[in-house]
Order: sequence, then structure tokens, then C-alpha cells
Amino acid sequence: MANSLKYAQLIEVTMLRRDQYRQATEWEYGPQPENTDWARLTRDLEQPNWINYAVYYKNHFCAAVSLECVNSKIVRFHVAKQPKTINPFELADLLIRMADWLLRIGFDEIEAVIPFGYRPSRRLAIRTGMTYRGNVQNGERFSITKDEYQRLYHE
Repeated sequence: MANSLKYAQLIEVTMLRRDQYRQATEWEYGPQPENTDWARLTRDLEQPNWINYAVYYKNHFCAAVSLECVNSKIVRFHVAKQPKTINPFELADLLIRMADWLLRIGFDEIEAVIPFGYRPSRRLAIRTGMTYRGNVQNGERFSITKDEYQRLYHE
């Protein structure tokens, strides 16, 4: 992906900056305690198997999408967004375009592990064409394979 991707002149995607990590974390997990180890979080997000993007809607930072390379064939989406800032259908469309790029460059499956009870995230996964694959230790696993993607979006 290029350094900046503009979509429909309303959405722009750039690399997530270090000074945005805290905001993205608080969107995903809520306010963090005073003793949060931000240095550890920074190290985790900057591991070689992670790519982190900032999403701007109408020039306003409103979401973060992190791609975690689980192995050579699977990428996991992590999405954190500010409530009520970006239309969920537009966000889903952006994720579909990201999935298309990832599947074209050689990955076979895109997945998301959604914490139990996170209904908006569950709906977002379904909007992107992902299928519920069962429960894992820390949530519900959704994914879409390259073959499923081709049938859904290219036939």
C-alpha cells in the first residue's frame, strides 16, 4: 500500500504515528490507567509482523487499522475507531479493499478475533464478508479465505 491512500475524497489512510497509539488503544479498550506501560505497547505495535494505519474521515483522525501477520498465509485485522465518526459501511468498504490488496499479494486468509460481546465489531466483520469460524480463547473468530473472497466480490 502506498504511504497515503485516498478513498472517495472523504477517507484517507496513512501510517499510524507513535503519538496516535494511545488514542487508538483507548478507542479499543477504554481509558487506560496511569500505570499503563506505553513503551511496551509501542514495542508491541512496532514488531516486524505489524503494520499500523491511521484512518481519517473528512480530515479527522477517527480509526486505526492494524494488520498483524499471524503467519505466512494469515493476516489478522485489528480495528479501533472513535464512536460515531465514520459510517460503518464506508469503514467496511475500506477493509474490503485492504483485504483485496492482502489477498492479491499472497495471503490466503484474513481474520479477526472479536472479544465476546462486541456487537459493532461483529457486525463490521460480517459486513466485510467474513464468516464466524467459532470461539477461540479470547473471543469469536471470523475470517474470509481467498476463495470465499473471489466468489463474493469477483464473480
